[in-house]
Amino acid sequence: MANSRATNDGLLTTPLVYYLGTDHSWEFTVYTSNARTVCRDVTGYTTSFMVKSTIDDADGAALLTLEGDVAGNFTAAPHTNNQRITVTVSSDDTDTEISPQTAFWELKRTDAGFEEILAKGDISLRRAVHRS
Repeated sequence: MANSRATNDGLLTTPLVYYLGTDHSWEFTVYTSNARTVCRDVTGYTTSFMVKSTIDDADGAALLTLEGDVAGNFTAAPHTNNQRITVTVSSDDTDTEISPQTAFWELKRTDAGFEEILAKGDISLRRAVHRS
């Protein structure tokens, strides 16, 4: 992802842009540290990608909640690792009910006893020219 920066313990913080009413996927690589020199094996992780208008909104008021899918072969070296967590949004998920705005997103591991934020940032929700 362009313009991304790592923070504590490999937490990725990056801005995203999404055009409402379109199909789109984001791919995330998880690292073990800020240096982003070693990838983390996320095999078997259960993840949730959530978008909220404000951070203080209840989870039930989220604009979007999606599961992430882990795929690819893991190696610790970033140049050979192709394991990613992919989050896919369908045009049907956002076609009419969400207004353009700047919101907040988060990718979280949700396995009991291992919950942790993997990536986060703000997201610019924009209206596409083509509309269903």
